[in-house]
Amino acid sequence: MSSLRSLAGIALASLRSRLLTVVLTVISIGVSVALIASVDRVRSEAKASFSSTISGADLLVGARTSGLNLLLYSIFRIGDATNSVSWQSVEYIEALDPVDWVIPLSLGDSHRGYRVLGTDQRYFEHYRFGRDQTLDFTYGQPFASADGAVLGSAVAEALGYSLDDDIVVSHGVGETSFLQHSDRPFRVVGILSPTGTPVDRTVHVSLAGIERMHGGSHHDDEAHSSTHASHEAQEAEHHDSGETHGDEHAGEDEQAHEDEDEHAHEEAHAHEEEHGNQAEPEASDESLHQTETDAQTTVTPDSVTALILGLNSPIAVLTTARSLNEYQQEPLTAVLPGVALQQLWSLIGVAELSLLVVSGFVVVAGLIGLVTTLLSSLSQRRREMAVLRSVGAKPVHIGLLLVSEALAMGAAGALFGLVLTQLVILLAKPVVFDQLGVVLMNGWPTSFEWQIAALVVVASALAAILPAAIAYRYTLADGLLSRA
Repeated sequence: MSSLRSLAGIALASLRSRLLTVVLTVISIGVSVALIASVDRVRSEAKASFSSTISGADLLVGARTSGLNLLLYSIFRIGDATNSVSWQSVEYIEALDPVDWVIPLSLGDSHRGYRVLGTDQRYFEHYRFGRDQTLDFTYGQPFASADGAVLGSAVAEALGYSLDDDIVVSHGVGETSFLQHSDRPFRVVGILSPTGTPVDRTVHVSLAGIERMHGGSHHDDEAHSSTHASHEAQEAEHHDSGETHGDEHAGEDEQAHEDEDEHAHEEAHAHEEEHGNQAEPEASDESLHQTETDAQTTVTPDSVTALILGLNSPIAVLTTARSLNEYQQEPLTAVLPGVALQQLWSLIGVAELSLLVVSGFVVVAGLIGLVTTLLSSLSQRRREMAVLRSVGAKPVHIGLLLVSEALAMGAAGALFGLVLTQLVILLAKPVVFDQLGVVLMNGWPTSFEWQIAALVVVASALAAILPAAIAYRYTLADGLLSRA
């Protein structure tokens, strides 16, 4: 035991004497461990985040495209739709017997780099994420009018919005847009609680709001025509009442011998009718404005980007998907979210394997650097080893000394790599969330990361066998020469 303690002390002293070389070697091993651990952490967190983005939905329906592309642009806000679904098809799908509820999704606009989603109240009622969790509000409530907007938590936090703030939506999904709908701003009426999904990075508005923003001039022309027609009707009515009033005065002139009190009474009655006809346009304008507002909040769009469907029975999922894929009125794609996710994992599986292989080679390169460090120091340490032999150390002790030094550097590099992994995840978390909507979680190293660290420590000890064997031969030869 005392010899082992002495050996450990000598190893630490030897490492301190070559501190710069040792630190560089530890950093090299740590970076290689952090690389392979970070790749695995991002892979596992991405799968968990994607899988928890939506739950409880039976089908996704969109224009004809691949199921994976439909999943990416409708749920994860990645990419763009190739086409849209007509509102006639939406009504047809809603009327199908197996369909319990439908969530319409309208995409294609943005606000300062964040996607804008047009939908309706069913989105807040039926959308689920994680383990069947509902959307909750930190502040406010769902939109109840065409100019209302509900912000995801990340949007509100990043842009500093609060309730009743006005926001302007832009056409397109880029961070910079040359077409701003500044004449029809939206008002923030609600802010959602964090979900850890792309919902946090989304601005939600009503379908009527999308239609008001894009087709506002059309609706305004209709409203103006309705107003003009109403005023013409009111003028005609006023003209008719004027003619009646004129006939009454003509009758009064012909009946010049009637009593003056009766004539005064008729004049008072005509005066009341005249004032009544003047008050009618004001009441009509108010009712017209109310009708116009109601029309804006209940208007339906010509088309939507995609639909999320919930069915009455899981048994009907496959038959409903097949019938929608064979829909004759327009080409549609209906896919199960779970199936599309499996397509995604199979697609990126090759990339995952490639990254892990590259990371493995980086770890091997770090271990080769450790062996190179030990070998390059052997010729410089022959006198040190000769001194150890002179005080009673055996050749096997010299070999164990090099192995223990390699173990120390490997263990330090592995621990440094695990710490560096946490730092990388912390720095990459906001970037990955903004770009991909994937939430990376810091925490204790996973079992895979501990296994990688242990493997690196064992590999470091094995890598030191060659330098230890060479040192053994050196010390043995030096011992024989000293006896001669």
